[in-house]
Amino acid sequence: MNDILRYIVLSVIVLSFSGCFEKSIKCNNEVAQELILKLSEEEVINHILFDEMMKKNLEKKTKSNDNNLFANMLYSYNNQFVQMGLNLAKNKEGSELNELYKKLKEEYVGALLNMSDFRTTNQNKELKKVECSSTASYVIDGYKFTANVNYTTQLTDDGQSIYVELHSLTEK
Repeated sequence: MNDILRYIVLSVIVLSFSGCFEKSIKCNNEVAQELILKLSEEEVINHILFDEMMKKNLEKKTKSNDNNLFANMLYSYNNQFVQMGLNLAKNKEGSELNELYKKLKEEYVGALLNMSDFRTTNQNKELKKVECSSTASYVIDGYKFTANVNYTTQLTDDGQSIYVELHSLTEK
């Protein structure tokens, strides 16, 4: 699990509403979906940046006829060295990835999230807690990203607030 995802796992967002939840919560809860969109922002943007970085790298290799299969296999999103390089590149002022990163951060506010194929993987009625899995499709400024999402939703004891914890976001 990469560092960004670890921070997301530790992130818990609370929204307070006055009595708008029932005695239990479901995986397809609209508030939970909104929170997943917020929690997944950095991870989704990083995946898009990685895809763009790979496209540019592939274009360079195609032009130079350097199609080393082993070298291509090293460029995996889950490779920690690739993650470090991506983080350095996106934070380097004036770089192409930095400009795209800034643009995606601005556009993420208007990002579209369509979640489907909701599955309850575990439920604890006493704790008002549900573990979920679903498919999430993001559209940000013309970029598309689809992922499997695993998360937990839980109501507070008084039923007034909802907690959402994002466990994983894996590109499909």
